[in-house]
Amino acid sequence: TLSSSSAASDVYKRQEVVLLARWRAHWRTQPLPPDGRVRRTPELTALVRAGVPATDRVAFWCACTGADALLREPANRGEYARLVALAGAGGAPRSACVQIEKDLNRTFAGMSSVRIPEEEGMAALRRLLSAFAAAEPQIGYTQSMNFVAAMLLLLMDEERAFWVLRAMINGRALRGYYADSMDAAVADQLVFKDALASALPSVSAHLHALGVAVPLVSTAWFLCLFVCCLPLPVLLPVWDLLLFYDGSEPAHGSEAAHARATQPAPLAPHADAPRD
Repeated sequence: TLSSSSAASDVYKRQEVVLLARWRAHWRTQPLPPDGRVRRTPELTALVRAGVPATDRVAFWCACTGADALLREPANRGEYARLVALAGAGGAPRSACVQIEKDLNRTFAGMSSVRIPEEEGMAALRRLLSAFAAAEPQIGYTQSMNFVAAMLLLLMDEERAFWVLRAMINGRALRGYYADSMDAAVADQLVFKDALASALPSVSAHLHALGVAVPLVSTAWFLCLFVCCLPLPVLLPVWDLLLFYDGSEPAHGSEAAHARATQPAPLAPHADAPRD
């Protein structure tokens, strides 16, 4: 009903206000280091688990991946525009460009929880993926990268999305995911299969009884980073955690205190934080 929807919206807004206050307090006492990269402390880990405010999400993702630091490097100024032009002039692998064109029309249709102007979205997605293929010809383009790139384009401008995508695919969590052998993706499926058997043994046993191999179901989830199977309010916190753990480095002495990370940070007065 309209009243229940309004009540849910009010609860969400109050939660965002509380989260924002906690994040502002954290950045005031523990600002980002000069290189702009995130350091993993127990306090920040607790905050990420509690939730990243929508207003700070893009800045946080860029800090985790180092995208803004890369953008500030003189050698990278205008690099995205150069790569877009290079790809347009045939500088990207032809096989990648052919597959990109095949996947463009089905990208946003596969993201049921988002609505954007499709023509505008496909043009930006074409430029982004083609530029990536030109920058990383040894990777080029593989299916499912389109969903990851589209997700980034929903939240940030093209140039930022390009640097975040490049950092993600070359990061520790996804390195090897989009290679021909898909070694990293295959390894993660084995880990997920064991985790499922441990956490949800009845579900694991049911799939086994049906003769359904877990990777047959879950591989597509992992390759698109859950973009096609989770609603946006659930998907964004998953990405927050993925980018945080993949891109951040443990702060000095923080690992010994990691067990305390589940305790929420105390509320404190408003202070400035990194912004988009």
